[in-house]
Amino acid sequence: MDPLTLATTVAGFLSPYLVKAGEKAFETVGEKSVGSMWRAITTKFTGKPAAEEAVTDLVVKPDDQLNQSAFANQLRKVLEAEPAFAGE
Repeated sequence: MDPLTLATTVAGFLSPYLVKAGEKAFETVGEKSVGSMWRAITTKFTGKPAAEEAVTDLVVKPDDQLNQSAFANQLRKVLEAEPAFAGE
């Protein structure tokens, strides 16, 4: 799957969980695979101001389409720079 499609899919997949209960939903609802995915992505975003801002905005307003798009764009950049990350 190309990085843009994968990034958009992941952003769309994660946003309902953020809407539901924020980051704590990953721990309390037992969504271990989603939580693992979230932690892996946010770890890759560490030290990248635009990516960190996209995460913060998505957490604050996960149902906002622009926030989802910004997050997906930052994830696409990581996937293009590190193709092996898509397989993790």
